[in-house]
Amino acid sequence: MSATQLYPYEVDGPGYIDLTAMPMPALGGKVWVLDRKGQFVLEKGPGTFRTTACTHAGSGNLLILDGVPEENGEFRWDLIEKPNYFGNGKLLFKANPVVMGSWMLDAGFNHGLTVRHLGGQFGTPAMASLVWVPYKAKVK
Repeated sequence: MSATQLYPYEVDGPGYIDLTAMPMPALGGKVWVLDRKGQFVLEKGPGTFRTTACTHAGSGNLLILDGVPEENGEFRWDLIEKPNYFGNGKLLFKANPVVMGSWMLDAGFNHGLTVRHLGGQFGTPAMASLVWVPYKAKVK
């Protein structure tokens, strides 16, 4: 299997893939299917992370973060790991290892929405549907 088949997305920034151009559907929330390892920016700005439904555990861990990576493609892990941290990169969900199931979170995020699925064997990613709703400012 070629690298293109395993990783067909083009990396937009250092260490992450930007999927924020996904249009908002007329009804419901945005949905994206995680089917490969990597770091994916789903939204920039506030919103609500509704649910994750994992149908195949794969290997490695799954982190869902309130924020977007810094210019170097990373988060400030020294801050994120503190229990009273609420800034860019705040942890919303952690599965280590990834397990099958569905979790209704209805978790608000302020800074953006990033999914990290790393670790374990590269060729055995988890399969999960992720649903979120970006915040829409009211028009007066």
